Amino acid sequence: MSAGTRVLIVDDEPEFCSVVRKFLKGETYELYSVDCGQDALHLFGEAPAFDVVLLDLNLPDMNGFKLMGYLAEHFPDTLVVIITGYASLESATEALRCGAYDYLTKPFAREELLKTLRNAMTHKQVKDAHRQSLLALNDSEMCFRNLVENILSGVLIVRNQELLYQNTVQKDLFGPITETVIACEYKHIHPDDIEKLKGIVNQFLSGEISSVETDFRFYISANLEGQSEQRWVLSRACCISYRGEAAILINTTDISRLKELERLVVIERPADRRSMSR
Repeated sequence: MSAGTRVLIVDDEPEFCSVVRKFLKGETYELYSVDCGQDALHLFGEAPAFDVVLLDLNLPDMNGFKLMGYLAEHFPDTLVVIITGYASLESATEALRCGAYDYLTKPFAREELLKTLRNAMTHKQVKDAHRQSLLALNDSEMCFRNLVENILSGVLIVRNQELLYQNTVQKDLFGPITETVIACEYKHIHPDDIEKLKGIVNQFLSGEISSVETDFRFYISANLEGQSEQRWVLSRACCISYRGEAAILINTTDISRLKELERLVVIERPADRRSMSR
């Protein structure tokens, strides 16, 4: 047990508190004891939270379950070990169901108490580390979202044909057809690009290739070809690890204007040659 670990005994039997103090003598604890629930609440209100509470279920002023419920709501990082002289499977099950970390029955041996406290603190350290990891992950996720929301390309993250994330540019580009594109439905794809796109997608999903880049045309609504706006996109896809699991990152760029300029250049070139020959 590390130095500074704060342990509170809540029990109305002075002899029992003395035994616990004797058991823990020489260990690195900050040990406190009170004989009723109200005094325990008072301590939690004015001092730093305790790491572990050894709580008797039978207190003179309130039921131990009531105090445990309060601690679970207001001090969720504090672990509660129930101490009772009335051993029953019912009370043990109820205590664990209400959030107790463990359950000890009086009388218990010193080694049993020490082992329970060591295990409790190990559990707390694991929980703290997990929480810090989640906070770091959330910070990383927020930085990622801030970054991709301010670039000019569309970004999607997909896992098992489920959309995990898309930025605003992507929403504006594909609009309501995003889900059908992710589901590999081709009803919005230009007929001349369907076979090319199907071949590339099948290679990618089968694992033959881990990254791919291609351009294709699509229609931005479910209307017939002649009644719907056509767009060109350049799309890049690659396999990534997202939150610890395999996913697909798709980057899309609207190249409709570029394709239109290319078409105009091709149309104008013959006239330019005739003009030069004169």
